[in-house]
Amino acid sequence: MSIQDQTIGKIRQMPESLLHEVNDFIDFLLMKHSAKNWELWLQFSESVEIV
Repeated sequence: MSIQDQTIGKIRQMPESLLHEVNDFIDFLLMKHSAKNWELWLQFSESVEIV
C-alpha cells in the first residue's frame, strides 16, 4: 500500500469536524513547498506581527 493510499485511508476514518483542519494543513504544506507562496506568507506573517 502506498503512502498516498495510507493517508487517504486515515482521512476517511476522521470525523467531519476534523476534515476542515486537515484540509487547511494540506493547503499550508502546499504553500510552504511553493517557494514564491512561502515567501509571500512569511512577509504577511511578519506584517501581522508588526501590527
